[in-house]
Amino acid sequence: MPIEQVQAINSAPFRLFGFYWDYGGFAGFESGALSNLPGGCVLNLRFAPTREDLSEAVTNAISGDTELPSDMAEVLQAKVAVREVNLGYVYPEALGEGGEDAAAE
Repeated sequence: MPIEQVQAINSAPFRLFGFYWDYGGFAGFESGALSNLPGGCVLNLRFAPTREDLSEAVTNAISGDTELPSDMAEVLQAKVAVREVNLGYVYPEALGEGGEDAAAE
């Protein structure tokens, strides 16, 4: 899914990490429709550029340990798309701090 489509679903731009490093392309949602999902679900997406013929200027602008706006011109030029989907939930308070071990007792 192209980043433009995710942005439209979210109804707002969002921030993602620059590319080409360990956390490259990861995005969470602090605002917009994807920030408040039912049941406490938390969505994180990982994006990757799909265009292979990027100029050095565009590559430099979207690379490294930095945060990029999803509507940044260079991000759009790189034809960034979803590469990975991660869903999570807040740890239930009823289980306490011990996790699975506490629940088994």
